[in-house]
Amino acid sequence: MVAKSELQPITKEFIAKERKKFRNYGHLAGVAKANEILKDYDDKTGLLRHSKFIEEVEAIRESNKTRGLGALLIADIDNFKSLNDEFGHDVVDGRYLIPTANKVDSIARRETDAKSCRFAGEEFLLYLDGTDIHEAIRMAHLLRQDVNKLGIGLCVGVASFGPDSSYADVFNDADRALLVAKRTHDKNEVAAMDNGFIRIN
Repeated sequence: MVAKSELQPITKEFIAKERKKFRNYGHLAGVAKANEILKDYDDKTGLLRHSKFIEEVEAIRESNKTRGLGALLIADIDNFKSLNDEFGHDVVDGRYLIPTANKVDSIARRETDAKSCRFAGEEFLLYLDGTDIHEAIRMAHLLRQDVNKLGIGLCVGVASFGPDSSYADVFNDADRALLVAKRTHDKNEVAAMDNGFIRIN
C-alpha cells in the first residue's frame, strides 16, 4: 500500500499530464480509461467532484472503523464575486481559488480517512473521519487562518455525524452553519451546528 506522503497531488497539471500520456498511447481504449478515471476530478483544482466525494465518504463510513464519528466542513471564499470583478477570473483562480483548494486538500492528505472536494464555484468540502465537533472546529480555524495568509477571508460551516446520520442531513447542517458565518459583519468566521444550535466559534 502506498503511503499518503508518497501520493502525487491531483493538480490541474497532473490531470493534463495523465490525459496526454494516455493520448500518446494512441489507443482509444487508453483514452477511454483516462477519461473514466479523470471524470471524477475537477479540471480546475484537481479535487474530487461532489458525486465521487459522496461515494468515497459513504464507503469510509460504511466501514464503521470509528463507530460513525466524523465531521463535515463547508468552506467558502469571502467576496469571491468582487474579487473576480476586480481582478478577473484567471488571476483570481491562480492567486486565490487553486491555492485555497490546495490548502483544503493538504488537510485531507495528512489526516486518516479524510476526503476533500470542490463543491461549486468557490466552495469546498472536507470530510474528517473519526473527528468530533470540537476537533472539527479547531481544524476549521486552522484552515481559515491558513487561507487568510493568501490575503482573503474564508467562512466555514461545520457539522458532525452521529452513528445514524445521513450525509444529506449533515450536509444541510453544515450548510446552515456556513450561512450564519457568512451573515456576520466581517465574515471570515467559523460556525458550527452543535446539539441542534448554530454558534459562531
